[in-house]
Amino acid sequence: MQSIISSSGVVADLGALTPGVDMKTDPSYGSGRINIRALENVFGGRFLSHRHASTASLNVLSLPAASVLLELEWGYSSRVCILLKLVVGAILSGAFTGQVLDVEARLASAFTSVDPNNGTNVLAGVNRAILMDTNGQTNSNPSVFELRRLTNLTNGSGMVNGTYTVSPVAFGAGMFPNSNVNGQGGTVQLYSWDALGQHPIVIGHNEGFVVRTITAYSGPQVNYYYDVEWAEMEAF
Repeated sequence: MQSIISSSGVVADLGALTPGVDMKTDPSYGSGRINIRALENVFGGRFLSHRHASTASLNVLSLPAASVLLELEWGYSSRVCILLKLVVGAILSGAFTGQVLDVEARLASAFTSVDPNNGTNVLAGVNRAILMDTNGQTNSNPSVFELRRLTNLTNGSGMVNGTYTVSPVAFGAGMFPNSNVNGQGGTVQLYSWDALGQHPIVIGHNEGFVVRTITAYSGPQVNYYYDVEWAEMEAF
């Protein structure tokens, strides 16, 4: 509920703004007072959530091109996922002579399953409890979605058993620095929605995204790190 004080000292109640309804204005100045809040804070009277998850795939050795490292499947039919940030990091465990280490992110549709064999559910069990609402409280009703990463100690294959259709074009891509030394690596920001006025990536029911390699490589082992941030909304 928003209120303003007119020049006569009378408090005018503007009420809560509802999509599709004109905002009331101060009759003296023809202006209204606006409170800018996080987009996931309140919509239609329902409090939604802002989520952030970090995970890693360790000791990954030798992957072909287009190997899937990370999958997100959105299963909500009544809410959408607003992707806010997607960052991938990589550290080499040895010399990476004459090879390129790069990754990309692509949207996916017609999701029916994520990879149950070569993937590990990032948000299973106790990990769901660390996801907080924007008011700092643990969410007792976690999102209907699944975020899976490639399992550790993988050799020669990414996550290959998920069922979905991958977009023909990437929405983010980058290459990690490589000086052919042990411990070399860096981070790549594949996506970030951090400016008002831009339209974010909106993921709907049975949609999602995948992070995958671009170029094939063989040895040494690579540690991949993922940082994902998103918000839940009923509409955008």
